[in-house]
Amino acid sequence: MVSKMISNWRHARLARWKTMGLIVALLVFAATLVSCATEAPPIPTKEIVGKWVNEGGGWIEFYANGTGYVPGVEGEIAATSFSYSFTDYAHMMITISGQLSTMVEIRVQGDKMTWASQTNNVKFEYTRAK
Repeated sequence: MVSKMISNWRHARLARWKTMGLIVALLVFAATLVSCATEAPPIPTKEIVGKWVNEGGGWIEFYANGTGYVPGVEGEIAATSFSYSFTDYAHMMITISGQLSTMVEIRVQGDKMTWASQTNNVKFEYTRAK
């Protein structure tokens, strides 16, 4: 009788350890899924580099050193060099010499770039120049 009680106790203890192991494994798996699901997309620091053209014939160029260039539009906009830096995967600070910095929303997907400015309430679509 005592041996049967000890056997039952060992069996129950083993079952508890198996259950605890399963629970821990499930928690680790769930934590992994959550961390993967909440990971932000990478910042497109390399993808932005190059010349981008819009449908109106305007263009903008981003250099790998964090600077860029926009050609002028006669009678409207002077040619401008600028510096840029990403604040996160979808926002960029643009600083034009002698002016305040401006935050723009930027999306790069392959050869397409969307540029939106809340400040000026404008949105531009660009295609990477070949």
